[in-house]
Amino acid sequence: MIALFLFSISCFMLPSVFNLINEFNNDSKINEYNKTTKTFSDDDINAKLLNAEKYNQILTTDYFKNDVNYSTILNSYMDILNSDGNGLIGYIEIPSINVKLPIYHGESEEVLKKGAAHVEQTSFPIGGLNTRACISAHSGYPEQKFFDDIDELSSGDLIYIYILNRSYCYKVYGRQIILPTEINSIKPESNKDILTLITCYPYGINSHRLLINAERTNVENTEDNKTNSTVEAAPLRNISDVLIICSVIASVAILTTIYIVCRKKKKRKERGN
Repeated sequence: MIALFLFSISCFMLPSVFNLINEFNNDSKINEYNKTTKTFSDDDINAKLLNAEKYNQILTTDYFKNDVNYSTILNSYMDILNSDGNGLIGYIEIPSINVKLPIYHGESEEVLKKGAAHVEQTSFPIGGLNTRACISAHSGYPEQKFFDDIDELSSGDLIYIYILNRSYCYKVYGRQIILPTEINSIKPESNKDILTLITCYPYGINSHRLLINAERTNVENTEDNKTNSTVEAAPLRNISDVLIICSVIASVAILTTIYIVCRKKKKRKERGN
């Protein structure tokens, strides 16, 4: 009975526990990123942003073409905005669905296990007209929540991107469900600054892609539209985190009590014999 109870509790609690651990790791990485970027001079930051702007300009004029300029900038993709040397570009925050994730270069499975991924051959999320930055992440991943809840976003919800010492705010205006091959849906649009979030859809089937589109906006809110701020390591972000921790503690206490009671009964029987 004890083994069965322990197994049941583990099956129920482990995904949430893993998610809390991964949230702690993400917050630690974001903290380190902020500390690193604070050491950069204004000239360093401007140079890094200029390289990203050049990349975005090439995409605008030569989208998915293999000319010399495009090939040159494509080959330098992994070095652009690689501030910590580990492919970390910045981070994304979506307050309405309690998401805060580091953003890495490329969409390899290794990257998607760690956080959100910037889709190569789309604009870097540094603002500017004629750009569309695409950020991709898993849904339904067993060990952590990534973009599981972006289907709950509605028009007017805000998304924040933090790059170096800059912050960019985007307002959701629509969604699309497309096939993975429909790349025209993520092309830049004339005179617009767009951010698109991408995840697999429907969950568990993954035959299509869900796109959440947002356009750059200016939000006069010093608390929300702040530049990179220090993130407290592993904060208890909502009541569910507290309940998870309390449930784990309670489960351990119950199992310990059962074990002690069983040991006492066994000793009494041995004495009786």
